[in-house]
Amino acid sequence: MKKPIFRLLLFAFCLPAALANAQTHFMVSTLAGPSVAGNDTLNTSGYRNGPDSLALFQHPCGVAADKKGNIYIADTYNNMIRRVNADSTFALAGDTGAGFADGAGTAARFNRPMGICTDKNGNIYVADTYNNRIREVSPSGNVITYAGNGIQGDSGDGGPATAAELSLPVGVAADTIGNIYVTDNGNNVIREIFTNGTIATFAGSGKAGYLNGKSDTAEFLGLYGVAADDSGYVYVTEYINDDVRKIRNGKVTTLAGNDTNIVFHGGDTIPIYPFGYRNGKNDTALFYDPAGIAVDSSGLSVFVSDEYNYAIRKIGRDSVTTFAGDTTADSLHIIPAIAGYVNGLSPAARFNSPVGLALDNKGNVYVADNGNNAIRKIAPTVLSAVAPVQYVPLPAISAYPNPCSGRLMIASAPQGKAMLCDITGRVVWSSPAFKAPFVLNTAGFTPGVYLFSAQSAAGTVTQKIIVAH
Repeated sequence: MKKPIFRLLLFAFCLPAALANAQTHFMVSTLAGPSVAGNDTLNTSGYRNGPDSLALFQHPCGVAADKKGNIYIADTYNNMIRRVNADSTFALAGDTGAGFADGAGTAARFNRPMGICTDKNGNIYVADTYNNRIREVSPSGNVITYAGNGIQGDSGDGGPATAAELSLPVGVAADTIGNIYVTDNGNNVIREIFTNGTIATFAGSGKAGYLNGKSDTAEFLGLYGVAADDSGYVYVTEYINDDVRKIRNGKVTTLAGNDTNIVFHGGDTIPIYPFGYRNGKNDTALFYDPAGIAVDSSGLSVFVSDEYNYAIRKIGRDSVTTFAGDTTADSLHIIPAIAGYVNGLSPAARFNSPVGLALDNKGNVYVADNGNNAIRKIAPTVLSAVAPVQYVPLPAISAYPNPCSGRLMIASAPQGKAMLCDITGRVVWSSPAFKAPFVLNTAGFTPGVYLFSAQSAAGTVTQKIIVAH
């Protein structure tokens, strides 16, 4: 989404990102979607189920984690909800055609689903953005409408949620009780759906702007992500106001982002929305289209996907740091942030328009890397404080002849698991303990395009193979 307003630039010094702990670091990897380890540039979009490393997505915007370790994806432009297990990705609900229908599995229809969350019982909630509805998906894939009558509007507070109007809902979050919070983007408010099935406005007057204070008079603009902690705080991101707001007990405050958005020029009051890239104190930090948000149970660590800074930021008690991704941009993007697709230690990792965020109970952070059409995982890892980190590139796959007509010689590839899949994701050959050189007999394979994937502890590499008889 592009900002519909004119930005005024403010000069400021760029503060350096905080250094990571000497012992515990964070490693970025690709959980699902295509990647080439050591040279992560393959960001093919599409739709394919199967092994995680061969799955294809089309601009995923949402990611959620349940207590059992399942990862759910709002695959936005495929109009589907996907589930990622330990070794495979598959469709849980919806089909690639946009529409609206409740039902089981692929009989259900969505229209640009964006936000996604899970509750304490494992149910999944989806912001079905272009249908102006909130949908509930059971772990088995059955879909019902949880809120919204499909009409874009703002009515319905105090009544049944399914009879209410919503306007382009984007984010969803569940609290410990089971109440669901929705960033109702087109209405500039946060709605709350109670466990008894009724709906109300949680915060926001409906007027577009930037104003803290009482929740019923507060103003928002560009609402996107929402999260809730165990203490009753609700957090939201605003991609136009470029900040993170916090709401509790009927009061709205700014958690992070520039809190001064009014300047005076020639006697006129001109609203501005400071954006850029700056770490440091919460009230002087700068973001550039903050989107997804996730918070730990204590509320002491808030993670934000800073979409056009191509980074994941972390908000602590009183400061903002870069948790993963680019740190090269200056505060006002005179030196721009760098988009890319690189795995590895968090400071060296690169993202491309990261949006959705989720946090599991083991401290792993999951990212819907929209521009790379991939789901990334940021996991804590312990490195030696004495020995330097050695970056050892994976061996590239060398296979010939390609195209092949009967025998494929795999001269080099990572040692470990290997598989060959057709373009639908169906595994046609696999080896749990692969070691090159190896001759693969392709005489019985249907002519066409295949993907050969080899996986070791260091990562996964993939190469396209053409079989022609």
